[in-house]
Amino acid sequence: AYVRIEAARLPNRPQAPVVRLALVTNTLPPEGRGGAEAYVAALAQELAGRHDVLVLTGARTRLEGVETVRLPGLDALRPEAHPASKAVWHGRDQWLPGVHRAAKRALAEFQPDVVHTHAVQGLSAAPFTAIRSVGARHVHTAHDLGLLCARVTMTRDGEFCGGRCLSCRVQRIVRARSAASRLDLLIAPSEHVLQRHVAEGVIDSARTLTVRQGAAPADPVERPVNPPANPRIGYLGTLSPIKGIATLLDAFESAPPHWRLAIAGSGRLEPLLPFALDREVSHLFRGNVDADEANRLLAAEGHPDMRLVDNGLVAPATHGFHLIPAGCSKANAVAAHMRARGYAREQCIAVGDSREDLGVAAVVGRMFLVGNAAAGDSSAHPNVERTEGAMSEGFYEAVIRALAESR
Repeated sequence: AYVRIEAARLPNRPQAPVVRLALVTNTLPPEGRGGAEAYVAALAQELAGRHDVLVLTGARTRLEGVETVRLPGLDALRPEAHPASKAVWHGRDQWLPGVHRAAKRALAEFQPDVVHTHAVQGLSAAPFTAIRSVGARHVHTAHDLGLLCARVTMTRDGEFCGGRCLSCRVQRIVRARSAASRLDLLIAPSEHVLQRHVAEGVIDSARTLTVRQGAAPADPVERPVNPPANPRIGYLGTLSPIKGIATLLDAFESAPPHWRLAIAGSGRLEPLLPFALDREVSHLFRGNVDADEANRLLAAEGHPDMRLVDNGLVAPATHGFHLIPAGCSKANAVAAHMRARGYAREQCIAVGDSREDLGVAAVVGRMFLVGNAAAGDSSAHPNVERTEGAMSEGFYEAVIRALAESR
């Protein structure tokens, strides 16, 4: 049989209309290291190839290839801030008139078809009031519970608090109601987060959508049909109680002894890589924790033979820490070295920049703290002096002064 085949003439597929989309986020990578800001950055850069995209953010970062407007939000709240300072910060974060004016002006000029808001901690409820002022359509993705809870997690000390804390009442009233006043759709990554917002009256369930967190396509990995002889369980994520780390550790205590647990991520205390690798006696960390509080916790958990040592700043708002045997200290090491060398106390000086370094003052003749030192109270050591120079310049100054004044 003879069959004639002709190329079909398909009608031209209509091109999708260009949408003018404004995205609002409190921060962007690399200033922000969380998933929400990475999500917004990827979304903006992906959509910018097909649509008109504007990003409004409190970050100093600008996204390549995407129009970005910086909003005058608050500086990030430091974890170690005094409780009174935190209360003031959260009070200011309810509504910032400067953010409202800047966001309203940018939206009025851009004329978006829809505004897609994300985390607004540090920008206050002002983006929501700006959206209402210009009458734009509004979609909000609730990456967390920031509309309802000042801690964004609805937890207190790592435990679920139920969302009724008095300290969060103002946030629930101001931020949640401001968002609800002009909200067309709420997107959440889980049913739990979605239902929390519905229960608080932020939006009705008919205008909500659960969208699971996406992941970049990857090659499939073959999994063994039978369980391995020595299972290894892994956790990758933020090292924080709100992520369930304590629950994971408690559950793993009942696992068979040949099982292994590997934990990796970032948090208030994390390994100082690459220097933390392949160490046996002491372990190196970086972060921002209270060493005294950590040592009380170690003792309470049955580890009084261990001690966390604060070795001073290694980056802005970030300290270096050693986890060492409790009997070890720089002061003991210096004293042992002096005995081995036969040095008298008045023959020795010490130079340092941390609270642990300050302890050496008890065994040497003179102790110099360099200009950048953030050491503790030195009043107990009359032989402590501070250099004008910081870091290596301070070290040089200490040595020159000691040599010159000893002649």
